[in-house]
Amino acid sequence: EFIACAFNITLPDDSDNQLPEAQLEIDNIGRELTQWLEQSGGGAGATCRIMQVMRATPDLIEFDITMDLTGLAMDQSTVSGKLCFTDLLNQPAVTVYYRPETAPALF
Repeated sequence: EFIACAFNITLPDDSDNQLPEAQLEIDNIGRELTQWLEQSGGGAGATCRIMQVMRATPDLIEFDITMDLTGLAMDQSTVSGKLCFTDLLNQPAVTVYYRPETAPALF
């Protein structure tokens, strides 16, 4: 079930040397949205799919992207968050490195 509400979005830019980021602001329409934020732990693991269509060709999707929703903040009038991608390429491949601090018996 979808509930219509007003929103503002800043679409992701296409800059070199950085991951695309977007900003989303949704009107705080009532208890349903704030209840979801409380139950989900602040929207942990939430994603947002952005689809852009033109009024002249409503059956053609011009822009379609799914991004992670992080940094949710809420006040009386709006709920805002940052849309971004998880930076998988700069994360370490393993969780534990064999160094003197983590495996002293090997050294």
